[in-house]
Amino acid sequence: MGVLFHDLGLLAVDEVVECSASDLIAKYVGQTTPKCRDQLERGIGKVLVINNIHTLANTDSHHHYSYHSEAVDELVSFVEKYMTRMVIVLIGPSSGVNDLLVDRPSLAALFQTEISFANLTAPESLAILDKRLRAGGVACASLVSPGADQRFRKALEILASFPCWTNATDIQHLARHIVLQVESDAWINGHFENDLLCLADDVPMASIRAMFKTKSARSQSPILNPEWKGRSQSPSVPNHPPYFYET
Repeated sequence: MGVLFHDLGLLAVDEVVECSASDLIAKYVGQTTPKCRDQLERGIGKVLVINNIHTLANTDSHHHYSYHSEAVDELVSFVEKYMTRMVIVLIGPSSGVNDLLVDRPSLAALFQTEISFANLTAPESLAILDKRLRAGGVACASLVSPGADQRFRKALEILASFPCWTNATDIQHLARHIVLQVESDAWINGHFENDLLCLADDVPMASIRAMFKTKSARSQSPILNPEWKGRSQSPSVPNHPPYFYET
């Protein structure tokens, strides 16, 4: 990204600086503005990427909202002053970012270009999962083989249908969960081949089921998903075939 803007002549260097919205927030009154400014100044002359910007949206907690509002105020003031000297990219889920921009029109006025990315396809997700697992010393042939068990593809499609699905980030968490499961269970079902512990299908599927249960619970939470309150089942919980629960 930095190379692109550098080659276009918009920036003198091709450096990219990243931070999270949480890095803009301080713990005590009066400290958020200088902390936010310090983070933003790191990106002057460069590309500054701010992840999870949606977490600065208005919340039910007045205590947190004061700090979040203070950070957004400083972001708006900073962008107005330095917009010709840097490129700022805000990253977050579409619904959350839209909530923030609706709540803060002054911020929306400064960020007019929006790029939405579709979810990864099931084969793409499985390829990333396979790569992450191999980096951790384990593998499961069914994840990427031409005749792969269709259960894995369908299972990833189900996970991707949750509003809280975060694509590659969730795949990394899934791979980490599988590797930790292998490391904690000396009797895991598998065999070694070319320095890789080759797993039976039930091992990664168990972690996929665990993630499904977590996301299902979050989707049914009246706090994380207000539309569910008072209903017997959240409309955000996707339909799933019986085999997803097979042991």
